[in-house]
Amino acid sequence: SDIREGKRTLIVRHAWERANRQQRTLLTETLGNAQASPERIGYVQQLFMELGSLVFTAELARERVKSALTFLDKVPPSANRDLLADWANLMVEREF
Repeated sequence: SDIREGKRTLIVRHAWERANRQQRTLLTETLGNAQASPERIGYVQQLFMELGSLVFTAELARERVKSALTFLDKVPPSANRDLLADWANLMVEREF
C-alpha cells in the first residue's frame, strides 16, 4: 500500500539513490500510482531487495532500537518498561 500511496519512505530513498535510469523510471511510474498492477508492485518490491534497501533499513532500525533501549536501563524495572522493550524489539524483528 505504501508503494501505491507513493509514500517516500527510507526504503524508497535508499533505492532511488542506488537505482539506474531504468530503475528510477520504474519507481517514478509506480510510486503513487493507485492503479499500479500487482505485477508492477512486485517489480518495485524486487528492486528494493536487489538494491539492498530492505536490508539497509532493517539494519538501521535494529541499530536505532538497540540504542534507544539503552535509555530504558535508567528506568526502574517494571512491567511497563518490559512491555516497551518488547514492543521496540517486535517492531524490528517482525516478519512481513
